[in-house]
Amino acid sequence: MKTKKVILSNLVVAGLLLTMFVPAFAQKGGKSEEKRERIKTYKIGYLTQKLNLTDEEAQKFWPVYNANKDVMEAKSREFRKSHNYTPEYIEDMTDAEAEKFIKEQLDYEQEMLDLKKKFVSELEGVLPEKKILILLEAEKQFRKDLMKKLASEKRKGGPPPPYQQR
Repeated sequence: MKTKKVILSNLVVAGLLLTMFVPAFAQKGGKSEEKRERIKTYKIGYLTQKLNLTDEEAQKFWPVYNANKDVMEAKSREFRKSHNYTPEYIEDMTDAEAEKFIKEQLDYEQEMLDLKKKFVSELEGVLPEKKILILLEAEKQFRKDLMKKLASEKRKGGPPPPYQQR
């Protein structure tokens, strides 16, 4: 009986988040920060639905998730900002500059992998391993779905369709 209540509450939360998000996503010309917030809201609904968290799990999960994602996103923004190379710039690089860029790129990827390992280890006390694996896969699928929706919106000139569970 309690499981049905938890499932129902998770579906209600996901539904509310999606109904708030879809109209916001349909607005065009918003600022990039607003778009990021809408995508973040959409992602919360998406992950909530995929993970089917209990109330207890959700209370522990979201603070750990948000703290780690904030750190990873900040590192990613910092790297992209300092390494904003165009294909033309790369064409004109010397071998020494290319070697330096490759080393910095690999260092960045290693740092991100280390952060991901730390994140997973922190989640081990919060979620069962199966839900951690579901999370990792759901994040990959979310990125794919989002890219498809954005490409579809760009082609059609309208908003992407709402998320539908497969």
